[in-house]
This record gives sequence, structure tokens and C-alpha cells, in this order.
Amino acid sequence: MKKIFDDIYVGSNIISKLNDYTKDFDKILIFSNETIADLYFEKFKSALNEKDKIFYFAIKDGEEYKNIESILPVYDFMLENNFSRKSLVISFGGGVICDMSGYISATYMRGIEFIQVPTSLLAQVDASVGGKVAINHPKCKNMIGSFKNPYRVIIDVEFLKTLPKREFKSGMGELLKHSFLTNDKSYLEYIESNVEKIKNLDNKILENIVEQSIRIKKYYVDIDPFEKGERAFLNLGHTYAHALESFFDYKGYTHGEAVAKGVIFDLELSLLREKIDTKYLERARNIFKLFDIDTDLIYLPSDKFIPLMRKDKKNSFNKIITILLNNQGYLTKTEVQEEEIIKIIDKYKNSFLRASIDIGTNSCRLLIAEVQKNNEIISFKKEIYKDLEIVKLGEDVNKNKFLKEKAIERTLKCLKKYREIIDKYSIEEENIICFATSATRDANNRDYFIKKVYDETKIKINCISGEEEAYINFKGVISSFDKNFKENILVFDIGGGSTEFTLGNIQGIEKKISLNIGSVRITEKFF
Repeated sequence: MKKIFDDIYVGSNIISKLNDYTKDFDKILIFSNETIADLYFEKFKSALNEKDKIFYFAIKDGEEYKNIESILPVYDFMLENNFSRKSLVISFGGGVICDMSGYISATYMRGIEFIQVPTSLLAQVDASVGGKVAINHPKCKNMIGSFKNPYRVIIDVEFLKTLPKREFKSGMGELLKHSFLTNDKSYLEYIESNVEKIKNLDNKILENIVEQSIRIKKYYVDIDPFEKGERAFLNLGHTYAHALESFFDYKGYTHGEAVAKGVIFDLELSLLREKIDTKYLERARNIFKLFDIDTDLIYLPSDKFIPLMRKDKKNSFNKIITILLNNQGYLTKTEVQEEEIIKIIDKYKNSFLRASIDIGTNSCRLLIAEVQKNNEIISFKKEIYKDLEIVKLGEDVNKNKFLKEKAIERTLKCLKKYREIIDKYSIEEENIICFATSATRDANNRDYFIKKVYDETKIKINCISGEEEAYINFKGVISSFDKNFKENILVFDIGGGSTEFTLGNIQGIEKKISLNIGSVRITEKFF
């Protein structure tokens, strides 16, 4: 264990250190989320000595719960259990929990002490240090909050061993941002020379990079504790990032994923204003690529995205404020103009959102994804939203070759819901792909159904053949294989109305068969 500041400790398996700081409090609230609680509450209980004064409270896991509605029940719990001004809150979780517990401690009885025990890499290098505590407003991230420094910060890198890979990469997005905030390039060189050890969660290396990242952040916090000047540089990438998170309701992208894209946005602005060269920008991209972090911006409608950038808390006088860098790493705050934002985002027209709707015999499915277009080939990058709803469109179609009106209405209701979701994400018509399979193609009234759907939702249905269905299934499966995999595979898809068999490999399809029998038809025929 290493004491890197008077109130911050970094090490491995150091939870018991908490016992040194809990003696002077009458009650202790361990505040966490349900995911962390299931993993670690028992370990916590065994590590702490004064068990009779410890209480536990867990909320649902996710950024969407970082709001006042989630906090009010915590106040109720504390009041019911007679928490006083001599009580303590221990934050035990990721960035959301760090921010929320700090907000609770800053506001309960006008302020009580709290200790940060961050369990995610993002929280360890960012949220747990600096004393900024907040919750989200429905229209903007971290809009309601205060400054409240924790009594102590206990950072145990052992918790990173159970962190999902995506969350670890999210933390690396924020940690790598810190490497742009110092002119001392030894930190970045250390990261570049220890990539594999970092990925393999080597405790000693993790302790070192967490410590260095905290030292960089603490430098800005100490010279500007209330963010009146230089501390704003810690928000490198955050104007774009917060708008991106807000656009996707804090669900499509983790904070670190958004920050990585935001750093590139700020560097694109720096390039546009000739503060840096393309070599600097490409080096920055490659740093993130070392950890498989995507930095491509997303082509989103400016009339929806720019207003979200205006809501960032750094802004004033209706100006959009972000951070510029130059080739020497010197940072400045600047106002970014709308035409500059549009020019930067227009560079990424080949990275956009696409919606795919599958109208099957038994169910409808929606997938919204970030995709990349390269030489007319569109490849999948990231799932944004998915949904499945049972509509039973093909009910009895096997018997009478006719789609029932009630089945059509059920399907139409689902498709109207999907249209609302698609419109919310502002997906262009050309990027909405809808196909219908067995039940629709076998029905005598399919043209009536297709027209009715278009008239009421403006969704164009492409009724595909069994062979086309087999091709799509195969391409979807084979896309997850390595390019060098040459062996044949057999893909079979048992749907509600039909079953497809496809034989082939990464280079192409050798044979495909569609049989007009599926789970729904078998059930109707025999059961």
C-alpha cells in the first residue's frame, strides 16, 4: 500500500485500511449498486470491525439511475435509522456511486463526511478524486451538484479483477486522457511500454498508472479547487462526450468511451485551427487503439447534437466551450463555433447509426447499431439498442395463407413503437432496413399488410425469399469469425415459419436451403 497524498491510498487488498478511519463515527452507510453488492458486500462485512453500526444500501446499476429519484429513498433510509451529523457515508462502487454518495454526504443535514472506495478504473482515476459530486438532470449530465472533498480515498486495484472488459476500457479512456494533460511524456511512454501488462491486470503496473493519473488530476484540483480556471482542462473531451452520452440517454456509450471520442473531437478542432498537425492527431488515435478503444466520431444531426453541447456546464453566455491543444501540449479553453462543429462531424459521415427491423412469423426485432461504411461495404461497429417483441403475425397463416387482422394490428403497434425509437435517434430513412420473412411472403394479403405498415409508419418492408434469409443469417454468423478462418461451417436458423441451412466459409457460400417449416408451424400442425 502506498500513501500518495495525506488522504489518498493506493494498493492491493487494502480494504481493512478503512478500520483506521471509521472509529469516530456513530453510524456508517455503505452505499453501492446491486451489482457490486452481490460481488463484495460479504467481503466488506468481514473486513470491517465495528459491524453493529454499519448499514448497507444498494441502488440499481447504471448511469440512468444517477438522479434525485434514486437518492430520495437513501435519505429516507438514513432518517429512519437515525443517521446524524456524526455519521459517515462510504462510497463503494464506480463513478456513478462515487458521485451520488458524495452528493448524499454533501446534502444530508447540510453535510457529513464520506470516504471513497472506488471499484472501477474510471472511478479510481477520476470520480473519486477532486471533490466534484453531482447527479444528472434529465436534460444534462452532472447539472445538479456541489464540491465536497472526501475524508479519505482508499483505492484497491484488486477490484479491477472482476471489472467487465468494457468497463476497464472505459476507465482507460479517461486515464489516457490524463496523458494529454501533462508535458511530461514519461507517463505516456510508461503506458505504451506496458500495454500487455495493463491488459493482463498486473497489480504493480495498475497501481503505478492509477497513481500517476491521480497525481496529474490532483495537480489541477489543487491549483483550482472550484474550477474557476485551469481545472477546466480536466474536461478535455468532455463537451462532446457529455452531449454524446445525453443523446443516447446515458445508455449507448460508457463515459470513458464517450471521452475517448471527445478527446479526438477537441484534437480535430485543434487541427482545424492549425494548433496541431495530422501527425499529432494520428498519434493520439493510436494511443487509444492500443487498448481497442474506438475514437471515430459519429455522424449525428447537428440540429439535435449542437443544442446538447450547449447544455454543458462549462458553457456561459450561450457559448460552447471546449479545450484546445497545440503540438507542445499547451492547453487553452476556447469557444467553438457551430460551423466548426459541423465541419468536424462531417468528416465522419461514414460512421453513422443504422436501424434493422426483422418481422418474423412469431416476433419483431429491432437492432440499432453504429456502423462504418468503407468502399460501399457497411460493417457493424457497436450495438446501441435492441428489442424483441412477440407479435404472432403468422398465427394460423399455415392453415389459410392469410394474415389475420388482429395479428396485423399487434405487429403494427410494435412497429409504431420502433418508429418512435428510430426517430428519437434521428436515423435517416436510407439507414432504416426492414425485412419480413416466412409469414409475410406466404400470405395472400401480404401487399395489403406491407402498404398498411408504410401508410401508418413510413417503414418500407422488404419481403425477402428463403434463400435471401439464409444468406443474411450466414453473413451475420460468419462476420464474427477471424479473417484467416478458412474451414466450412454449417449455419442453421430455426424460425417461426421457416428453417434455413447454409454451408460456407469466410470466402463465400457453397450451398443454402430454406425449408418451409418452423417452430410456430410445427406447433400449429401437431399440437
